[in-house]
Amino acid sequence: MLKEFFRLRFQADLQTTRSALTTLEEIMSPTFFQQAVDRLKETSLADAFGRDCRDDIKNIPLLAYWWYKAQEDTVFADLSGRYYPGEAAVLTSELGFHIRQLHPALPPVNELAELLSSNRSLLLLSHLLPVVSHLQSRGLKPRQLIPDREGFVISLAEPQNDFPYHRVYFIAAADGPTARLQNLAPAEGCATFLYLNGLPADPSELAGIPHPAVYLHTAFFTRTQRGLVLERRAFGMVV
Repeated sequence: MLKEFFRLRFQADLQTTRSALTTLEEIMSPTFFQQAVDRLKETSLADAFGRDCRDDIKNIPLLAYWWYKAQEDTVFADLSGRYYPGEAAVLTSELGFHIRQLHPALPPVNELAELLSSNRSLLLLSHLLPVVSHLQSRGLKPRQLIPDREGFVISLAEPQNDFPYHRVYFIAAADGPTARLQNLAPAEGCATFLYLNGLPADPSELAGIPHPAVYLHTAFFTRTQRGLVLERRAFGMVV
């Protein structure tokens, strides 16, 4: 019975990845991935099935790398009968899923394609969309997602008692809070989601952010019987 359970989960995970790949292919221009594949053939990826080669493809869009590696994982699943997604496939699956869920609130397709083709915007969106999806599941309705100099701004309808904010700033500060966070203009009814690679050793570093609430957002990969799993966490702080 346990074996059959994992077989069904593998199939469900594989279908999620394939659906995400289709979603991204529908958004990007017909030549985006083909041009990337042509460039990939000139790198070490040409004969590196299953190997992480990010250092060798710095001139190739990150989204194309995710797409390529996710395609690899689906091919291996077809050959082996088992699906063990790697990091790129997990990120691709999550990104495509949330794009479909949040489509009405996202920028028009041509603008979204431009954002996804930028490595910086892609990384921000990959962390932001799960947060917006979570807020939506709690009854808040995302109305608009707007690129901002430091990240993205999301407007929300119907704020809840436990999340009484109608606008959310989402910023990535990587390894820790930076001086640029102090430049955020204070605004009533706004909250800030700050993506960090890990929690700061001294949370008081965040005390200067001029917003009524700060939520620290982190993401970690863990290896399970189903392959890599991405676990996201958000920690609320009143500042």
